[in-house]
Amino acid sequence: LSSCLALYYLVRRRHMVTLEREDFRLSAGTIKGIGALGGAIFFNHVIMTAAQVILMNMLRTYGAQSVYGSEIAIAGSGAVGKVMIVFLSCVIGIALGCQPIFGFNYGSKRYDRVIEAYRKALRYGTTLAVIAFLCIQLFPRQILSIFGSEDPLFYEFSIHYIRIYLLMTFVNAFQPITSNFFTSIGKAKLGFWMALVRQGLLLIPLLLLLPLALGMDGVLWAGPISDGVAAVLVLVLGAREVRRLTAQQEETP
Repeated sequence: LSSCLALYYLVRRRHMVTLEREDFRLSAGTIKGIGALGGAIFFNHVIMTAAQVILMNMLRTYGAQSVYGSEIAIAGSGAVGKVMIVFLSCVIGIALGCQPIFGFNYGSKRYDRVIEAYRKALRYGTTLAVIAFLCIQLFPRQILSIFGSEDPLFYEFSIHYIRIYLLMTFVNAFQPITSNFFTSIGKAKLGFWMALVRQGLLLIPLLLLLPLALGMDGVLWAGPISDGVAAVLVLVLGAREVRRLTAQQEETP
């Protein structure tokens, strides 16, 4: 559908954008630029998929050893995950929507506007994160009832899952926005590593190690620990970059 909309735009706006045969020839420089801009988001999705596979396997393994059983553990996690996708889509939308604002103003050396856009994105994203956190923590049973399960163990596990695994939801806007911020101002490598931190360097190892000592609760505590550490790291790097841009703005005529 998105491809059809793009083609429709190009056909109807021929006076603004014209495509020639030469435009379809591969260019190493263009490919490198596209890869740099999209690489962080692409690998973030790949790592998120890997983390989700590991999470489901841990829930299956340790759920089978608990009173809930593996099926309820996986079903409860899936139900909560579907709810959280709505929130995460909004945050990712803010992050991607800011990309041209960051890039255009950075290229124009309007570093004050880059800083303003970054701070507003964090403010709006964090507002959404806090609202999502309050809704899911205060009304978990009402939200879970959407999925129509009558099993009391489903609600018991899912609410327990929400209370622990999603404990740090209110900081979940920092990482995607800051990662995209660095990518948009030409620091694609840093943006990639920031996208990698939470899922690859923190969540996956914690999912594999914590359950060995804590069982099912170890699986759940891997979420807030990785969220909290990643949030602190990206905020420190983001604040450092804001100070650098502020200094550059003062030196720019």
